Amino acid sequence: MKLSVVSLRCRGLATTKYVVAVATVGTAMSGGMLFHSLLGFAPSASLFSCGIMFVAWFSGTGPGLLATVLTILAFDYFFLPPVYSFALPLKDIPQLVLFAVAAIFVVSLCAAQRKSADELKRMRDEQRIALQQLKYINKRLLREIAERKLAEDRAGLAEAALRPAACSTSG
Repeated sequence: MKLSVVSLRCRGLATTKYVVAVATVGTAMSGGMLFHSLLGFAPSASLFSCGIMFVAWFSGTGPGLLATVLTILAFDYFFLPPVYSFALPLKDIPQLVLFAVAAIFVVSLCAAQRKSADELKRMRDEQRIALQQLKYINKRLLREIAERKLAEDRAGLAEAALRPAACSTSG
């Protein structure tokens, strides 16, 4: 099956968005590890929330959800005891669930905003097309009015030219 250049570009763009998600989570993790090593405490969830917001805003829902999952896994593995393990104590589950709910809420808000912006762009484009069509119709109507006016003027001149001839033949 042959793939068009457009479909290959779309695939590349979609792949790039997911790569951005992974890179953003990696950057947030690096920053978090730096905070942890320099200051001795785990970074706050806001550092990771910013990364998720960035990904959701610029890359969309799918990459935003991927960033959320990767962030939760990375936070669990690197910062929650026991460190470097996916074992999760029961006391930490509500914290991660709350973070996940907040992150999904942010991703859904970004998706709604993106959908609204896309709809506005689509409507703007439709209005531009309608405006161009109306301008074209207006030009045609103006041309038709001018032609009718010219025809009326010619008919008036022809009628005026025939009147004296009609008057002289009747007298």
